[in-house]
Amino acid sequence: MPAIGIDLGTTNSCVAVKLDDDIQVLTNTIGEKLTPSYVGFFESEVLIGHSAKNQSHLHPQNTVFDVKRLIGRPFDDSQLSEDRKNWPFDVVNINGQPRISVEVNNRPKHLTPVEISSYILKYLKLVAETHFQEAVTDAVITVPAYFNQSQRQATIDAGRIAGLNVLEVINEPTAAGIAYVTQEGLKGDHKTFLVYDLGGGTFDVSLMQSDGHEFRVLSTDGDTHLGGEDFDHRLVSHFVDEIMNEYKVDVKQDKVVIHRLREACEQAKRTLTCSISANIELDCLFKNQSFTATINRAVFEKINSDLFQLTIKVIEKALQAAGKTKQDVDEVLLVGGSTRIPMIAEIIKNFFVDKPIRRTVNPDECVAVGAAIRAYDLMECGSDVVPVACVKDIIPLPLGIEVISGMMKVMVPKNSIIPFAHTEEFATSKDNQTAVRITIFEGECKMVSENRKLGNFVLTDLTPAPKGVMRITVTFDIDQSGVLHVSAKETSKGIENSIKIQSDMQRLTDAQIEELIQNTSSLVFTDLQQ
Repeated sequence: MPAIGIDLGTTNSCVAVKLDDDIQVLTNTIGEKLTPSYVGFFESEVLIGHSAKNQSHLHPQNTVFDVKRLIGRPFDDSQLSEDRKNWPFDVVNINGQPRISVEVNNRPKHLTPVEISSYILKYLKLVAETHFQEAVTDAVITVPAYFNQSQRQATIDAGRIAGLNVLEVINEPTAAGIAYVTQEGLKGDHKTFLVYDLGGGTFDVSLMQSDGHEFRVLSTDGDTHLGGEDFDHRLVSHFVDEIMNEYKVDVKQDKVVIHRLREACEQAKRTLTCSISANIELDCLFKNQSFTATINRAVFEKINSDLFQLTIKVIEKALQAAGKTKQDVDEVLLVGGSTRIPMIAEIIKNFFVDKPIRRTVNPDECVAVGAAIRAYDLMECGSDVVPVACVKDIIPLPLGIEVISGMMKVMVPKNSIIPFAHTEEFATSKDNQTAVRITIFEGECKMVSENRKLGNFVLTDLTPAPKGVMRITVTFDIDQSGVLHVSAKETSKGIENSIKIQSDMQRLTDAQIEELIQNTSSLVFTDLQQ
């Protein structure tokens, strides 16, 4: 039974497989290698991919996309609040967590981002099963390098609901680097290269070293909310202002109009990658008024110039974190569909001056290919087969616990190689303590109040003693997927407790996941019957 690699993208998703010396990117039910990350609910039907996207203008409030910008985030997340203004579907607050509100069989239904992601993953699983005519369960799924603990665990949960055994989640730029070195046959070449991964919704930079077999990530940085979607939003805002100026009509609050504009702007952006201008023509866009406009590449570049320059700042941070300069980089690899924008290649070329800018791998497919290679290696582990790639990835953000005065004691420094384990001893801070709470945080600030709380647990039944006498050992253990396990032990009595960080209160319970597994197992996607 083959193991697959899945690139679960913001805009598009992709599935690939490695079989011995052959690597294939699988085509979906309409013969395309890329599947739009869209899920549509129409009466009793669930549409995935192209079918959902193509009918989204008919049922915009029942068509869900951009779920990668929802997963693992609380409802009050500031970026989520901004995104909600651009979506035609409703996102509601259920106990502080976002739920997507859709109508199924004329009844409202509130779905978690994890559920929506699981539908896309199940569709890709079925694409693979249709191709191989056998069951497929094992998979490696990619995530942005800068995804936090909650987002990583939520992705694993989505895979589980989809009926997948998630062998590992791997960072997208790492997967792209594996694909590049493997497909280009760079065995024995010691290179330091920078992966510039600009997709539909996220941006990552990873500085890597490889000899063609071992891959070591030196540093990573990124923005989980920067990509092609943001360039589209800038275009939409541009035309909203134009409509206001020309027709004196404010369409900002009309979700249907904004959705239609967004689709047209996405197409215009694609056109501008190879043409100097693009036309927009929308019949009866508002008040029976049709709208036509022309946008040229120079205007597109101007309204997005600050976003483009943000990517250079991220590169500089990644280089600084690794103690490297741009002169230490042998070459730059462009990954992600948004790197087709001509200005992107230009600003990178200007920054690195004489360094080769590589586009030799397909920017839309290489992440899935790298994941497939990793899946193959994991399945062959323990056999006589030599692994294609030995990966040494890193953790993107510092992890630690709260100590006196609300400070964060870092247990796992940023850019630590995973898997990683660290144990440290702490003393009680009060006389006669019989319990101690271990609270775990993620972030780069000194004060825990400015970082992200991941979870907590309590160690009880401690022997009363003066402060500073009782000793507690705390261990942080991170697996190859970057998922954190924390344990604490009181040394004298051997009392122990632990926690696996599972998105804190945002995570579905095991019972909820099991229920969703049952519900999803009987789900039939209309696409697969066509």
